[in-house]
Amino acid sequence: MTVAAERESAFMGHVNNLEPCLRSKTEEANAVEEKRAKMEERLKRVIEQNQLHATTSVELDSRISLVKAENDKLQTKIEKLQAKLQDQEDSFLLEKTYAIYHMKRKTLKEAKEGISNIDDYIDKARELETTALENLSTRPVASDSLNTVSEYLGTEEEAEEEEDKDEGLELEMK
Repeated sequence: MTVAAERESAFMGHVNNLEPCLRSKTEEANAVEEKRAKMEERLKRVIEQNQLHATTSVELDSRISLVKAENDKLQTKIEKLQAKLQDQEDSFLLEKTYAIYHMKRKTLKEAKEGISNIDDYIDKARELETTALENLSTRPVASDSLNTVSEYLGTEEEAEEEEDKDEGLELEMK
């Protein structure tokens, strides 16, 4: 039995040698399992953060799309308002140019008419003066001079018409 005892003792020695190896391998396996568990927790946290970032990214993308759409609408409004402003500016310049031209033309026209009216009034006054002088020189009677002046001036209605014309001329000249 010595062989069997030797085998058993060698087997026991071998088992004794395997026990520390098994313990170290078990400890290594436990350490690896702990690392795996920690990494799994870390992976879960990263996945949660990624999901949070993904939902945030989707929300931001939708907000950006809305802001871009609103920006496009505002840009369109700005362009329309700029076009309207340009049209109004062009219209204003056209009206201003027309008004200045019309004003100059009207002023020149009025000035010409005023000069024509003044010339007419001067001619009428000269005619009346000439007529009055001719009529006065033909009537030498002094007592009748008041009557002759009224005869030469015409009726009262004609005198009023002449006064109205003179007032009209003064207004036009102002």
